[in-house]
Amino acid sequence: MSYSEEDGNHIGFDFYQAKLFYSRTVDLRTDFSVGVYGNYYESQFLAAHSNSGGVQANGGYNWTQTLHSNLMVEVQQTQFHENRGDAGNTSVTSHPWASVFTTTYDAQTSKYTFSLGRTIYPSSAGGLYQTDQVRGQYDKDFTQRLHFTGAIRIFRDRNVSGVVNDNYRNYGTGNLRVQYMLTQRLFVATAYTYVYQKYRFDLNSADANVINVSFGYRGLDRQR
Repeated sequence: MSYSEEDGNHIGFDFYQAKLFYSRTVDLRTDFSVGVYGNYYESQFLAAHSNSGGVQANGGYNWTQTLHSNLMVEVQQTQFHENRGDAGNTSVTSHPWASVFTTTYDAQTSKYTFSLGRTIYPSSAGGLYQTDQVRGQYDKDFTQRLHFTGAIRIFRDRNVSGVVNDNYRNYGTGNLRVQYMLTQRLFVATAYTYVYQKYRFDLNSADANVINVSFGYRGLDRQR
């Protein structure tokens, strides 16, 4: 991720990750995977980087033909290093964790998805983000041509370790989208999105309203 030099609020970064895992389908209802991973984060404008390694487990269960749940859990060790010039070097070791629980109900013409948990991602604040979030989405096929999607996402993020550690952010988005198939492959869609965010040390909040119209082509599904 890169930003222009005029953007002083974001820090560009390079992020590399490798995973080794084993997955297995136990029966028609149950599947799981376990693995290890490592990643490297480096800031583009600051002398800061981190090395992380951890373990991850994932399990899925089909309660019925239409109801499925999935749980992911991971724990990692992160070593963050920063060279502050005359102020000396900083080295911090942390042990962040992440876990996400997702349930999906997929009926013939409608679909409900709910997700709750914590994830770890690279950030533009000079380190790794730890994000707590809840998400919900509803999809509905009113006809073979008309499809509706409604979704909401609320989360709080903060740095696991990095240049900026305490400026937490609360963030929320809501989305409404309607798609109509003009032909079997061509569609037109319109969407409305509302965005809100608030930083811990910034007394002001910010919001935005986005409306768009799109035209597209949807190809054939994968043939088996």
